[in-house]
Amino acid sequence: MDCEQSCNHSHRILSVLEARGAYYWPAGVLGTGPANAERASLSRFCRGSRDGICKVFPSALLPFGRRIGLGGSCWIVMLFSCSIFLFLQAEKETGTFLKEYNQQKRDRLKKFSKIPPSKKSLGQNFLSDKNVLERMVSFVPENLTDLAIEIGTGTGALTKILSSRFERVVTIEKDDRLVAWLHENDVLPDNCRLIHHDVLKVSFSSITQAEGKQEAVVVGNLPYNVSSQIVFKLFDEHRTVPAACLLFQKEVAERITASKSKKSLGVLSLVAQLFYNVRIVMDLSPGLFRPRPKVTSSLVLFERKEKGAGVQDAKVFLRVIKAAFAQRRKKILNTMAGNLRMDKKLLGEILKEAGIDPSCRAEDLELRHFVALTNRMCRYFL
Repeated sequence: MDCEQSCNHSHRILSVLEARGAYYWPAGVLGTGPANAERASLSRFCRGSRDGICKVFPSALLPFGRRIGLGGSCWIVMLFSCSIFLFLQAEKETGTFLKEYNQQKRDRLKKFSKIPPSKKSLGQNFLSDKNVLERMVSFVPENLTDLAIEIGTGTGALTKILSSRFERVVTIEKDDRLVAWLHENDVLPDNCRLIHHDVLKVSFSSITQAEGKQEAVVVGNLPYNVSSQIVFKLFDEHRTVPAACLLFQKEVAERITASKSKKSLGVLSLVAQLFYNVRIVMDLSPGLFRPRPKVTSSLVLFERKEKGAGVQDAKVFLRVIKAAFAQRRKKILNTMAGNLRMDKKLLGEILKEAGIDPSCRAEDLELRHFVALTNRMCRYFL
């Protein structure tokens, strides 16, 4: 049960208690006792609090409850934040009501506790911290589109936050068990559509067309085993996706955002950066995920370049960079000539025209060098 649901349950129970004659004292009066405390309205508390009830128990069970004169008909409610205690003085029938209510709450929790366990084969690590998820969504640029595509529905925690930010949310989940659980518990809001499919086999452009839109932002806590493939998917569908906010393993995120002269610079870096400005905006510790992964995760923001990449053909670009990094420790002239089966003399002239020293390594170059090289290679490959 998430925080918002818990708050709603808390407010409901407090409203019922007030109707039965209950009131509360602020926690700061523990030293003086209830006789000297000013009673406060429960409805006022309900309106002002966004906390949730953590535990309800009779005051007589606590030593300090007996010491300050709280009778057996008084109930203590402890909140999740532990910042305040409520002392609810009511008739004995209220205690019966609390027991019944808590049993109903346990039944609801039992129902929602049957979330299918994560599948290691699918690289699943669930993130459910509402504050972290809200911050994650806050990095998505505003006013780009009112349609969001979520990769990996999971338990629906991120989906709910996206549904409050976007007019329409399409969420994609591959796991049969999770899809069944989401339908059974009616987890998703009304403005969400669930697609039961492998995201790598779903076209973002087909989703936008089905929703009557031209573009969609992409958000997701990516399964670790397909994260690199998602970057290539953004490369292919950059015209449909103006921005993306995605969680990767920190090592993969550093490869995506790597720049010149860094060992992590490679094909993945250039594929990500050809059409997008990319940057790491937040790191997440392993303890935030269930099950707990062994590595830190990083949130990467992709923002499409306004002026475009300047490359004549994206397929030729891919062919060029794969050839250049095939043997990254070798000179670029030797590794590209071998992989592209080109004459070294001709290739050397093309490299010089693109402003590249034939004796350098691929990792010593910048994106602009590969764009210039691609545009000169197009006449040989097209």
